[in-house]
Amino acid sequence: MRDLVTYANFMGLASFVASALGIYLAFMNYKGAAGTMAAICLATGLLSKLEYVKSFEAFTIKAQLQDRIDKADELIAQLRE
Repeated sequence: MRDLVTYANFMGLASFVASALGIYLAFMNYKGAAGTMAAICLATGLLSKLEYVKSFEAFTIKAQLQDRIDKADELIAQLRE
């Protein structure tokens, strides 16, 4: 059960809910709200894949995610030995 509740699964579910609401709002003729839901669907879909990103650069901020964490874990393990 614990493996089912992950960040990626939660964001994927949020993306699905936003897309369903967007479709519903489009049929109800609320075009602005449907467009907003489409943007939220896209954003949450991209955020659900964030754990697979190793590095990114935006607005002059460069981040390297998983490689640094792995190196830090290796150093901690070496220090404990």
